[in-house]
Amino acid sequence: VLHHRLYFHLCSFIAREGLDRDGIVRFLNRTLAARQGKVTEEVLDGALEMLLLEGVIREPLEPTAICRASAFLYLDPLDLVALKRNLRGRPKTPKAIAQALAMIPSLDYIEI
Repeated sequence: VLHHRLYFHLCSFIAREGLDRDGIVRFLNRTLAARQGKVTEEVLDGALEMLLLEGVIREPLEPTAICRASAFLYLDPLDLVALKRNLRGRPKTPKAIAQALAMIPSLDYIEI
């Protein structure tokens, strides 16, 4: 779950704060997660690579529309990527639209 939270924070750092990798490292090194050894440069690089692969950010750490939406609307960037994919076929029925909205990664963590 930490990586998913990190994805959101990285979007905020990049889109809202305009931080580069060094600025992100400086900020993260002051956090409790870093002191607990949960956020290392290896973890950071893996998270940035995932955001690049999913098209959330571009090199050199430039925000895309998904990155900005995540940062400003407080939404998980991978949920937005999934939502974009789910809506690509332009579902027309209420059931299909509801399924597209419901099939996002964050819902995997909710127990019903």
